[in-house]
Amino acid sequence: MEKFNATTYFGEDGFGDFQFDKNLTQTIDETMPAALAMIELTKKYPGEISILTIGPLTNAAQATLLDPNFAKRVKQFYSMGSRVTGSADRNGRPLQADFNFGLDPLSDAIFFNNTRQTKISILPGMAIRKHIISVKWRREEFGRINSTAVEFLNKAEKLALDKWARFDKWPPTDSVTLAVAVWPKDIVKTSSQGRMLAITCGPSKGLVNFVKNDSEGSNNIELVDDYDPVFFKKKLVDLFS
Repeated sequence: MEKFNATTYFGEDGFGDFQFDKNLTQTIDETMPAALAMIELTKKYPGEISILTIGPLTNAAQATLLDPNFAKRVKQFYSMGSRVTGSADRNGRPLQADFNFGLDPLSDAIFFNNTRQTKISILPGMAIRKHIISVKWRREEFGRINSTAVEFLNKAEKLALDKWARFDKWPPTDSVTLAVAVWPKDIVKTSSQGRMLAITCGPSKGLVNFVKNDSEGSNNIELVDDYDPVFFKKKLVDLFS
């Protein structure tokens, strides 16, 4: 076990530290842990539920351990994260594990080992970094849409946007992953099929090996290599206007 130290990158509350003055009309069901909730929902709606993970794979991995048939009932998994071994940054230096997969490498291994019969689409950060969506566009075009939802997002993202503004790069990783789930044929430009092997120890801990078109593997992984930023931005503006 490793000690996890939280950061205040997105504020003390992880949500921008702004004063939320609206009345909450929904309640959160806290009667069971997330892993059990996913198991029960897939039992109730087998083959109908797709699961999107935009953080570490811990809960999904736990669900596969608690119920060996869990993954068989999931229609499809979508995951944001991963850095593939052998990759390098622009200066030729080996990449470190990304935040999501790097936080819980053991769960990465458990998840990929126990979901070989289910399709998984993965959006790595490298695909996002192929296109620059500026903070200026986020603030001055999308951010000026007159809607309650955009007003809320502007407040929730303010602290992060202030940090990203130094480089004028807005990384909408979670949102693009959701777009891959909703409009896969429109937003995915290129992708590769294969299987994923998680590395749980050594200097490459938290990275993954991606084996393309593996003759001995299940090839259930779709690794998104590139996406369409023009389509993505248009959808954002259309949906929130």
